[in-house]
This record gives sequence, structure tokens and C-alpha cells, in this order.
Amino acid sequence: MGIIINGRDETKAKKLEYYYNKEIDKIISKIPNTLNEIEKLRFLYEYFVKNIEYDHDLRINRGENGKNYAFDSKTYNYKDIEVPMVQKYSALLCKKSICDGISNAFKDICEKIGIKCEVLEGTTTIQHGWNLVSVNGEPKHIDITWGIFNKEYNYMKYFLMSQEEIMNSHVKIINNEQYKNALNNLNISNYNPPKEVGGIRIYGEEKPTKKVGGIRIHGEEKPPKEVGGIKIYGIDKNEKTSHKTR
Repeated sequence: MGIIINGRDETKAKKLEYYYNKEIDKIISKIPNTLNEIEKLRFLYEYFVKNIEYDHDLRINRGENGKNYAFDSKTYNYKDIEVPMVQKYSALLCKKSICDGISNAFKDICEKIGIKCEVLEGTTTIQHGWNLVSVNGEPKHIDITWGIFNKEYNYMKYFLMSQEEIMNSHVKIINNEQYKNALNNLNISNYNPPKEVGGIRIYGEEKPTKKVGGIRIHGEEKPPKEVGGIKIYGIDKNEKTSHKTR
């Protein structure tokens, strides 16, 4: 029996950490020494996709039409140690987890081989987590969970995605504050996180959204004019006389 601190068996926790680090070393030993940084990232990405399972059974429907989910408190057993499925330990030791455990385990391995890697949080149809790395000074997203979902189809689509690609694919919202911190930790500068204006996601510097004549526009507003019964926006180059706007 170990020492119980705040309801936790510290002896088992230390054993779990030991087994976890040993598994990390085992995975790293499989990486060929001849690979460059991007090739190492790909090796690890494919290892995770092919060897780790996403536990779909853990999602609990907490809303109508199956749109709102939470996760239960299920644990796995590893050498008589209970491992919460949301933790990174479950991904490497039990080869089964959800996005949080998967992305944090990937981050740990990357950092141990000298590759800076961050974990991002956001929303798809449910709360989601994935990884961010820097490639030639640009942020690239690695979504192992969605690679696992598509391992029989096109899993490489979710490796080194641009910001636009991942948000046009499946991520609806990114935690902007966390994203800024991640970019800073990766030494990526002069890169603006996405913003959502009037229900429309835009990239870069935000220009005010205005609604003119029932139509939402971005940037500087030029009032509509009516020419020949047709409402137009901006300057009518062919207009010879002034017309009243309404």
C-alpha cells in the first residue's frame, strides 16, 4: 500500500510515471536516426494513428439530437493501476484514450526528441484537443484524433494542416488566447489568430462588420445607392447624376 495524499496513491502514481517514460523511450528507439524533423513528426503521427484507439464509448449524450456530449470517468487498468482515460498515460500504456490524452502524449514525445510542440483546444461538434508545431516559422496543426477516425481512408490529411485547412475541415472554434500563447512558445511571430465577426470566421486583422441593406459586409462601409431601381454598393463609375440613398 502506498502513501495516500489527497485521495491519491503516490506510490502507484510514481510507478505510472515510470512506465509512461519507459514507453516513450521505447517509441523513440523506433525512430530512424536518418530522419529530419518533419520526417520524425510524420513517423510519430503514423505510429499514433496506427497503434492508438479512440474510445468512442466514453461519449455520453447530454443533449437533444446527440449534439452535446461529455465524457464519463472511466478508467483503464495497467499493471493493477487505474488510469483515467483522459490522461496521457492511457494513450501510451493502454493504447486507448480520447483527444486530450492523445495530444498530450504526442507533445511529451516531441519535446523529448527536441521538437517544440503545443496542445491546442477548441471545438468541432464537441470539445476537442490537437497539436501545433512550427515548420519553417509557420504554424502547422497535427490532429491525431481525426487521423485515427480516418485511418482507413485519408489520415495524412490531418498532418501538418495550415490554420485555414483545419478550420475549413472540422475545427469550428480555436481558443484564441491559448493559440497566442502557443505561437509565442513556438517562436512564431507576426501571425494573427482567427477571429469570428458577425458569425463569419476571418483571418488576420479584423475589420469591422456592418450590415447594409440586409447584407453583412466587412471593411469600410460605402453606403448603397439606387441607380435605375437597382441598389448598388460603392461608387458607380457610370453614374452621371447624383441619386438619393435610402
